Amino acid sequence: MIDTTSPQFWRATLALCLASFIIFANLHGMQPLLPMMAEDFARTELQISHAYTVATFSLGISLLLFGPLSDALGRRGILILTLIGVCITTMAIGFVTEYSAFFWMRVLQGFF
Repeated sequence: MIDTTSPQFWRATLALCLASFIIFANLHGMQPLLPMMAEDFARTELQISHAYTVATFSLGISLLLFGPLSDALGRRGILILTLIGVCITTMAIGFVTEYSAFFWMRVLQGFF
């Protein structure tokens, strides 16, 4: 346990805050792009919004897994794993050309 008055505590708190900001910005950053994505994938905005919804849902489900895992294995390793997973899936989304691939990448992105 880190003492709350130590510099390590404040570094850990800053790291968790920044990681949370990055994750939620990555997850919700596509919302203003929905009309453009609907046009690119030849789908309706409602269909494209399903990829937004499923990413948020998979985030909620993954918290049920990563919470107990971080208690058992330590938060640092889980944090690094999930940030790497988000980075990889975000880069992969930039290369998808079909809606189904985009949809499943968003599921993975939300999971991480």
